[in-house]
Amino acid sequence: GNPFATDMDVADLGFTNGVNTYDIAGAAAQGWLSNVIYGYNGASYYLETSTLEYWKGYWVPMLVNGKTAVYTPTVIAPTPKNVPVVEISDPAAWGVELGTVLKTDDGTEVADRIAAFGVRSDATAGFSPRYDAPRPPRSPAETYVEISFAGSDDAFRSLFGDDAVYARKFMPAEKAGWEIVVTSSTPGQVTLRWDNARIAALPSNVRVELYDAAGGRTIDMKTVSAYTYTQAVTERRFSVNKPSAVIPTAWEVVQNYPNPFNPTTTISYGLPSAAAVSIEVFNFLGQRVATLLSGDALQTAGYHEVVFDAAGLASGVYYYTVTATAAEGSTFSNIRKMVLLK
Repeated sequence: GNPFATDMDVADLGFTNGVNTYDIAGAAAQGWLSNVIYGYNGASYYLETSTLEYWKGYWVPMLVNGKTAVYTPTVIAPTPKNVPVVEISDPAAWGVELGTVLKTDDGTEVADRIAAFGVRSDATAGFSPRYDAPRPPRSPAETYVEISFAGSDDAFRSLFGDDAVYARKFMPAEKAGWEIVVTSSTPGQVTLRWDNARIAALPSNVRVELYDAAGGRTIDMKTVSAYTYTQAVTERRFSVNKPSAVIPTAWEVVQNYPNPFNPTTTISYGLPSAAAVSIEVFNFLGQRVATLLSGDALQTAGYHEVVFDAAGLASGVYYYTVTATAAEGSTFSNIRKMVLLK
């Protein structure tokens, strides 16, 4: 933490082994730590980039023991530096800072602002202290949302434990593909946000596409800067530039979209393993009005969707049931409500 009664430049923070002292970037180059400092505001983590506020605590992912933080604060309170915005046009050097906001049904809002991914020519597919970092410990707040990157190599797990996940992950251009997990304490409306002003300058043949398999949507991150969806369960998986890689870890039924609808809507669901799926629609009296899938064939693991056309039905409340039977015999069933509004 910053023990002084004034803000302190991150550049004035050093790390020493008793012989050599480095700033945070130099210490990362030595393999002592990840080149990030996370702040915590009582509800969520955020990335601290320029100053350490007085009397506040921060979290640095250290990679080795026996190092000491050295504080050499400036005499006066530091002022923010004017950093020129550099347009990114190099396909081998770009990045995206990804944040999220969760709004629960009772109006509570929490955020997470430490995730980042991108490409660097000298990054590695495994853990790179110069660019990568693990997620901090989970927020102790009752309501939380967090973004992480799925998958970790042996070097990463040996440093941070078997359950550790990436909060920042950079890859070489030929390996550019990420799986993103949004985890929340409760269902609600989630908005993913990113600044696309710089990646928009990348060549047209460099794609940065967010794939929402559960929602059946592909979002061009170079042309839009936000994506809002309903997180019906406490974990939702996305991918960037690798849509075929996303396999749910549990049965999942996503709220139909749009809802209310007229006259068509899409129902999406996730299968953690191959299964036979039946989907039926009922009116508010419990009468079956449509069978969208009859469960007579196995579907592969992954996300699937069907379109419900209610052109011949009256406005009102309807229910759809999704029932799945896996090849090994396990079963799953879920019911959701939808509104037809003509």
